[in-house]
Amino acid sequence: MAQSVAIEFDRAGVRAAVVEGGALVRAARIEAPESESAAAIAAALRTALPEVRWSRAEVVGVVAGDQLRCRLLKLPPAPDADLPDMVRMQAGREFAASDDLGVVDYVPLSGDEATQRLVLVAALSNDDLHLLKQLAGELDTSLERVTPRGLGSASLAMRVDPSLAAGSRMVIAAAEESADLVVLQAGKPSLIRTARVRPDDELAAMRSEARRTSAMASQQTGERVESQCFIGYAELPTQTASVGLSLAPLLTSRGKLSGAEVDAAGRLSGVIGAALDLHEEAAAAIDFLHPHQPTKDNTQQRRLVLLAAAAAASVLLGIGWCYLRLWSLDNEVAEKQDAIRQQQLKVEQLQPTRERAEAVAQWLATDVDWLDEIERLGRKLRPVPLDQEPYPADSDVFLRALDATPNTARNSRGGRIDITTASKTPYSYDEIEQGLRDEDHSVETSVSSLSTSGDQYRWEAKTTLRVENSRAEGSP
Repeated sequence: MAQSVAIEFDRAGVRAAVVEGGALVRAARIEAPESESAAAIAAALRTALPEVRWSRAEVVGVVAGDQLRCRLLKLPPAPDADLPDMVRMQAGREFAASDDLGVVDYVPLSGDEATQRLVLVAALSNDDLHLLKQLAGELDTSLERVTPRGLGSASLAMRVDPSLAAGSRMVIAAAEESADLVVLQAGKPSLIRTARVRPDDELAAMRSEARRTSAMASQQTGERVESQCFIGYAELPTQTASVGLSLAPLLTSRGKLSGAEVDAAGRLSGVIGAALDLHEEAAAAIDFLHPHQPTKDNTQQRRLVLLAAAAAASVLLGIGWCYLRLWSLDNEVAEKQDAIRQQQLKVEQLQPTRERAEAVAQWLATDVDWLDEIERLGRKLRPVPLDQEPYPADSDVFLRALDATPNTARNSRGGRIDITTASKTPYSYDEIEQGLRDEDHSVETSVSSLSTSGDQYRWEAKTTLRVENSRAEGSP
């Protein structure tokens, strides 16, 4: 016989129950994997449950807490065939805060096509359902159903105490850092809640949550909860209608767990009940993998109407798509043309800058570093600082004028520097010429004359310096 495995996971970890041959063989808590990906959860399950033959096993996904959204809806009289569409439409309004309505299933509680309908509707996001399907694929197993954890606990409670299937009862089942509260009306769930509780204040919190849930059930259904059944709690609230339900007799008679495993199984009632229901093929009140679907009407007239409507919708959709596509292309063309005009305007605005840049580039094309040449010329004319002691004042020379001219001929190199200098004596010019000459510089002319300015620097000389190389002495 195939193994039936119930799997639940959240941020707190992974819980699983394995049923084989009608007996519960494993009920396990598994530490949360490093990530909530399907591959990581599958690896954790394979490690923790090596006895499971996954390729031949049947799996039920168990959901609760933030994954699950439940509401009790009152709907107008309607035929059974129209009820799924009505439920989904009303659920979309009830869960309007969520962008993803996801998969919707429901439990019909009362009413028919002539009287008001009362249904319990539950919704699961498409992402959560997709993750369960991915997990089944990673395990190479068959996902048979997806059901709320609270319904598994309620089913297990009714196995232990069949009287819970009559009247209005509440099942409070302990879970990891939370509790499931399920109100049963004649064995059918009319309210499902999951409450977060702190371990240090669990009893008081559950007393408060039980009162709140009882009040909600009475207000919505008009029936008072007759008793409260607690599963997995060592202590019970002091209400007279509170009853503690022990799973030990059932798990001992129908399981192969050790005593310690039986004691720890109290907080795993949701996955245990779901695994037993799957193994015994008990109908699931809510199954997100196989939700209620509208009854198909196979009459010829309706088929033709649907085909005509589909054809018309396809034609309109095609026309609309073509129009939108053309409109989109027109917008793209207009945007591109506007961008081209903007770029052309920028090019025109940059034309003067380009012309100046070309002139600078042409000047830079001469291989003379003129700033370096001027710096070299200053060091040659006045090789020591003015504040040097003693300063050679008699041979001092200073520059009156300078004109630097590059060679403009095509493929030419170098340039010329025309300088006018002044000194106290005519004997300084020999030293000037000797200092300016080197392998990259030559002095073509040096004409001196006596100035009429009347100051001490009376001797004036005009010298032409030829620059032959691109790098002056001392340039970097």
